[in-house]
Amino acid sequence: MREQELTKAIRRRLVKLLRRDERFQPVPCPGDIPDGVSVDAAIFLHGDGSANPASTGYSFGFPVHPVNQKLATLIDAEFKTIPGHPPHHEDNYTGGLRQYYGYRRVPTPGPEVLVEHGFLTNPGEQKWIFDNLTPLARAEYRALCRFFELEPTLELRRGRPIGFTIADASNGGGVVARDLELGRTVDRVKDLAGRLRRSERVPIQAA
Repeated sequence: MREQELTKAIRRRLVKLLRRDERFQPVPCPGDIPDGVSVDAAIFLHGDGSANPASTGYSFGFPVHPVNQKLATLIDAEFKTIPGHPPHHEDNYTGGLRQYYGYRRVPTPGPEVLVEHGFLTNPGEQKWIFDNLTPLARAEYRALCRFFELEPTLELRRGRPIGFTIADASNGGGVVARDLELGRTVDRVKDLAGRLRRSERVPIQAA
């Protein structure tokens, strides 16, 4: 269903936006969430699936509490600004969405919301999701800003490579590869250095 590919791609874009905004301190935890992660807000990134290939729509899961509903509503409003978006179907439509294990593993006084970005088992919806990875990450960034009553200040330009461009001198400096992993490592080092300089930032969990 490509769920791991989806969550990794959106997480990378969302974390990049949050790292560029000095008011946030993103704490990405792909896969199993370690104990002891404490944040001000948590977003759990997922893709939905069904035996029925016609199933459609994004939705949210969260423990039933106004603070969680508030962030889900803000993300919903931002998703609806993306052209061609799927419908918003019922939230918390399974017990697993209301009782996701990550809620217990990530202590937070703020919101905790699981985002099902749509049905990956629906071919048309899967295509729309992967065509709109950057707008989806932007939407989640803007929703987080508005939850904390902050003005969104950053955008991630579509198609901008993450990392370094490697040029081949033998062909006049043409691009032959993009070393994404090395670029992300440098980004993490820069972020760590930034943490030493900045203290008032909002920690965000992006699983």
